[in-house]
Amino acid sequence: MRIISLNVSEIIEVKHKGKLVKTAIYKQPTTRRIMLGVLGFEGDDQADKRHHGGPTQAAYAFSAEEYAYWRTELGRFDLSYGLFGENMTVEGLDDSKVCIGDIYLVGGARVQVTFPRLPCSTLAMAVADPGIVKGFLKRKRVGPYFAVLGAGEVGVADEITLETAQGDRVSIVELMYLLHDAPGSQKDRERWHAAASIDALDVRVKTKLLVKLEGRAKE
Repeated sequence: MRIISLNVSEIIEVKHKGKLVKTAIYKQPTTRRIMLGVLGFEGDDQADKRHHGGPTQAAYAFSAEEYAYWRTELGRFDLSYGLFGENMTVEGLDDSKVCIGDIYLVGGARVQVTFPRLPCSTLAMAVADPGIVKGFLKRKRVGPYFAVLGAGEVGVADEITLETAQGDRVSIVELMYLLHDAPGSQKDRERWHAAASIDALDVRVKTKLLVKLEGRAKE
């Protein structure tokens, strides 16, 4: 995997549905090498810190190949890197193979996959398409968030290499299925439990899985 665009943004105000909204989703590409620390990239920010940012969301990556899919799906060819709010647009990123808990070396930094990006209304605002949230959920290739285990500088053209693979292989695509589509079969329950048992998984997502397990246990 390789970074082909590195994107950051400060908080700005934009007009949306007649209101002023503070957001940092409009990431802009930079050619500088940037320090990636435990709270994210230097020069990057989040407006809604209740739902974005923090140690388990220090950096967000999205597949460069997915842009081709969405340009066709939306009938738009003006989708530029960073539009989906990602810090790193990554060539060769496959959400069916990237798993929760995997540890990667990114430039001079060391990072760990914590959970998938969960699309929200801010994404719909950025893309100017209210249907994008449902589309992302259906597609399931939403990209991973990372926690930073070791700070370091990151730049365009840096390779992203797998250092340590998590033992329980729960991919980004599978976890999106387990969170949103799994009907609760015995196999689903086993996978809910396997995913919830991964230490690196963000506690909010872990709680959602445990609630699903508890609900099925009472039936």
